[in-house]
Amino acid sequence: MPTKWKRMERVNMSESGGAMVDERWPKGRTRFEERFGNNLTRIIVALVGIPLVLGLFYLGGWWFVGFVTAISVGALLEFYWMLEKRGFHPNKGVGVLACIIPAIASGWDLAVSEQDQLMVISLMVLQVISLLFFSLVTLIATLRREKEDALGSMVGTLSGILYVPFFLNSMLSLYAIFLLFEIRESLGNAFEGNLGPFYFFMIMLAGIWICDSGAYFGGRAFGKHKLFERVSPKKTWEGAITGALFSIVTVGFLLPWVFPRLSWVDGVAVGLIAGIFGQIGDLVESHIKRACEVKDSSQIIPGHGGLLDRFDSLLFVAPATFLYFIVRLFLDSGRI
Repeated sequence: MPTKWKRMERVNMSESGGAMVDERWPKGRTRFEERFGNNLTRIIVALVGIPLVLGLFYLGGWWFVGFVTAISVGALLEFYWMLEKRGFHPNKGVGVLACIIPAIASGWDLAVSEQDQLMVISLMVLQVISLLFFSLVTLIATLRREKEDALGSMVGTLSGILYVPFFLNSMLSLYAIFLLFEIRESLGNAFEGNLGPFYFFMIMLAGIWICDSGAYFGGRAFGKHKLFERVSPKKTWEGAITGALFSIVTVGFLLPWVFPRLSWVDGVAVGLIAGIFGQIGDLVESHIKRACEVKDSSQIIPGHGGLLDRFDSLLFVAPATFLYFIVRLFLDSGRI
């Protein structure tokens, strides 16, 4: 753990329930923002960060596994740091292992398995087994805690494992599904290597980003009825519906156009998932931050907040999309 996270101080009981709280919890502007300003910082970071993320998606394979693992570890630690501010003491070691080990095992499965439907099923089973295993590890590790701290440690650790790595690792299962599309040559001659999964993730992310933009402008233009005022005061039903419609139109057009084997129904379904579950993911993270009395999950991304702030929508969209394609797989007589 970085030194700055070890510097703790006792604060007023009414502020944090009498817990040990990090006196240097991220707040205010970073040095980068102070030097360049918030708007310029956001632009600079986006110009560097977006091509980097797209490059890792394009490379696929272990690069993609490494990306998912890094985001999972970082976002989970941010979640645990927020819980610590409220007096919980999650087991970070168990949580980090729950991010790394299943991801490496999934990457190995992708590398050595026969590339067919069993690969997808095995990845799904692996994630469920990992969740059960680390749940048991968490319960056993709780025996070492003082009784006053045991319940908070257990609940905090397990909720983080479920919320971040278990949900995010569904990206690896989606990778396997669209790798099968490519292997079966259902994409024509358009793609080589890992481009099947790459193009799908670009379309899914486009749906999430378009939804955010549509919700913002729709809310400013038509917003009258608050969505969840106690969670996010500025969000409105009109903005949420506009964002979802933008996502449906975008993904509904792009997905069947890029993947001819998929129909417009698949495109609309994935667009609807991105439009609805993406906004739910954003609301859930906003609710957690309000409960922990923080503005951002961290300041690891100057001008943009933390990893959890940037990938909160993906945590819900990825597993929901994976479940959709699993149902589609079985309805289509077990064929992708």
